[in-house]
Amino acid sequence: MNMIRQLFLCVCILLLSSSMLIAQKTVTGTISDASGLLPGVSIVEKGTGNGVETDFEGFFTIKVSKDNAILSIRYLGYKVKEVSVLGKTKVAICPVSQRYCF
Repeated sequence: MNMIRQLFLCVCILLLSSSMLIAQKTVTGTISDASGLLPGVSIVEKGTGNGVETDFEGFFTIKVSKDNAILSIRYLGYKVKEVSVLGKTKVAICPVSQRYCF
């Protein structure tokens, strides 16, 4: 009986881990504006808590949970931009500057 329980547990762990690997996709990219690559930009998979920031050279890598994920790009002084990664593993994103009028 104990052997059957251990075998069942192993099969469950194997199935759960393999389904998690299949469901994830890695997307890499850069965030830049007219002056060059932007460090510290927030990239979040919409509808999840999954997020990363660009490195000091404006590059990022994120594992998204589904192929048709939407990335929400946020950076101080820029409008929020949403980008679909459907069918993509590499993206180059140029956010739009937000000008404030007083």
